[in-house]
Amino acid sequence: VRGVVEDNAAGRWQAEQRVEVDRKNKRRDERTRRKEWEEKARQLVKARVEEKVRKEFEAEIKTKRAEAEGGGAEGDELTAEEKKQLEERLSAVSPPKKDVDEEAKRLREVDLLGFGASVQIVDSAGCAEMDDKKLRLLLAEANGKDLSDLEGQGSWVYEVGLSRAEISQLRDLRERIADAEEAKLKFPTERVDAIKALAEAAEGGSMKDIKRAVKEAKAVALTGQIPGGGGSYVHTAVRDAVLTLREAENRKRQIDAEKALVEEREKCFVRTDRVGGDRMGRTYWEFMGGEGIVW
Repeated sequence: VRGVVEDNAAGRWQAEQRVEVDRKNKRRDERTRRKEWEEKARQLVKARVEEKVRKEFEAEIKTKRAEAEGGGAEGDELTAEEKKQLEERLSAVSPPKKDVDEEAKRLREVDLLGFGASVQIVDSAGCAEMDDKKLRLLLAEANGKDLSDLEGQGSWVYEVGLSRAEISQLRDLRERIADAEEAKLKFPTERVDAIKALAEAAEGGSMKDIKRAVKEAKAVALTGQIPGGGGSYVHTAVRDAVLTLREAENRKRQIDAEKALVEEREKCFVRTDRVGGDRMGRTYWEFMGGEGIVW
């Protein structure tokens, strides 16, 4: 019995240590990621402020030169003294904390969203602009060709001698233009329902509900690739729902991991309360591993 008790006590202590180490590691990882976001945000904001200072300084120099030369040639290169003055101004640049905090928040959202670094957050008007841009690019690709007449021996495509592969590409282009025109007409109405579903799922739905709402949002182009390249775009409602989903998934992973450690700890049970006693004052105990024997 002493061996069972000692083994269980040692196993329980080790399991409790693993639970605590796991919690400390999670807190450390979160602090590390937060510092990385903040440092990157500070660099980005500082670069933007420095660029603004540089442009203002160059404009100031050009104005002084124009006034000194009576409106003559301004000159493009900075003198050594002017470069020194510019460096002094740049060295005094300090990124505003408010801007750094906002940029760090944006970087955290981009990281959690998982849509890539080049992601634009847009509203419904922004989604409509994406629809317009997609259609414009497709029409530009058509380049004035008559895509309504692609079949039959009398079609212009046979007269100019296009190959079957080229004709197939034109037909595909015609279908994509038709899809884009249809989407531009019906998506605005369908997006209203999708945005409402996203908000409801994010507020009180399960992870399954959020995933379903996000899938429906993708179907009406509330998120997707920016036409012509340049990354991806995400509607604010999709962003909020996905962030809620990511946080829920992270919590679930943490809970599951800790639950497994706690279950391991509970297997190492040590009784601290006696089962009972008798009239002779003797106490009775039951231990795990004792095969149901009361001691």
